[in-house]
Amino acid sequence: MKLYVLMVLMFAAANGVWAQKSKVVSAWNYMQYDEWDKAKIAIDAASENETSSAMAKTWYYRGLIYHQINNDTNISKLAENALEEAYEAFNYAIEKDIKKRYTEDSEKRLEMIGVQFYNKGVTYCKEKKYKVGLMCFRKTLEVKPDDKQAMYNAAFASYKLGNMKNAKKYYGLLIKYDNIYIGMTKEQVINVLGPPKKINETNTESGTSELLTYKNKSINIDKNGKVDYINNLEGSSNSTLNYPQLYRTLGDIYKSEKDTAKALEVIETGRKKYPANSMLIIEELNIYLAAGKQKEAIGKLKEAVALEPNNPTLHFALGVTNDNIGNKEDAAAAYHNAIEYKPDYFDAVYNLGALYFNIAVDMVKAADEVSDPGKFNKLKAEFEVEFKNALPHLEKALELNDKDFNTLSSLKQLYARLGQYDKSKEMKAKMQALSN
Repeated sequence: MKLYVLMVLMFAAANGVWAQKSKVVSAWNYMQYDEWDKAKIAIDAASENETSSAMAKTWYYRGLIYHQINNDTNISKLAENALEEAYEAFNYAIEKDIKKRYTEDSEKRLEMIGVQFYNKGVTYCKEKKYKVGLMCFRKTLEVKPDDKQAMYNAAFASYKLGNMKNAKKYYGLLIKYDNIYIGMTKEQVINVLGPPKKINETNTESGTSELLTYKNKSINIDKNGKVDYINNLEGSSNSTLNYPQLYRTLGDIYKSEKDTAKALEVIETGRKKYPANSMLIIEELNIYLAAGKQKEAIGKLKEAVALEPNNPTLHFALGVTNDNIGNKEDAAAAYHNAIEYKPDYFDAVYNLGALYFNIAVDMVKAADEVSDPGKFNKLKAEFEVEFKNALPHLEKALELNDKDFNTLSSLKQLYARLGQYDKSKEMKAKMQALSN
């Protein structure tokens, strides 16, 4: 009797194991006939059972089923988070696949899912759902840790969420993984990768750049003959990453945290890698200016002007910086250059007039200290020249902006100095009208 009971129990246990394994087989059969609702029910039961859940096949089938549910809009309502379920299932399949029967295909499926997570992340970020977007980019990075575009978007989403710790982490990783081709010459690239499929030249006033196109990437050679960015043409990283911009953005984050030293360190690292990049030169310049390091800033500005000699803004900035430390002649020359490239540049025109006016005022103060009539007359003749030098620039500034209070005030004083009292009164009346 006892033996009979034992045999019954053994048979029941074996039958239970077989029943659960049959769920896995049933799930497969349902898949063959596109009966995905039944396949889901069968594989859910199998994956919850202690015996069948230990089988790699169970999780591989579960991955296939849930991936199909995610991909097919006709059955997508069967599971709310089908892509996440498929992702976990294929990972379990690889983990339990001792005989490596399902690993290769599971890995390929995970790569596809990584791309899908990336695309979902981009959509969520466009909808300003940065939290769930960040989760998607993290999933992509779990599948493909070196996906630079996913890193960039994870950094961007983190930044938008105000999570600067995460943003610094991902921007830092991007800089760490900065492509090995960056900074190479065209010849060095060809030595490593062989001849490109195509070379496109772009000619501008500042020089010629070349785009080398290979099967999986295109490589840009800047006007100085060095690689400055890579466009990866495969996988999810199908957008160009502007590496100099990454250094700038990370530097901006440190500046927002009042860590100027770290910001400067990041920008200087970028400058070493991209010495001809004017954006990084200007960013470095701004840090020096904010720190009151005017002389260092002038050096950076001269570098920037050498790279972009037709840029009026750079000439103007050079003028202001020289003006601030008393280099009047250099300031005047820089303002003149800014106006040459942009004749209606109000700030440059006004500053040039104000510069001559202030030089004259300083000379008047010095003359007032002189008791000798001969020396006084000599100084008087000199400061009158400077007042006259200021006049056309301040009048031009008024022509460009007739409601600027500082211009009106300067002209009121200047006309009085030059004995043009009617015009001085006119400027005073305009100032009063603006004040009312």
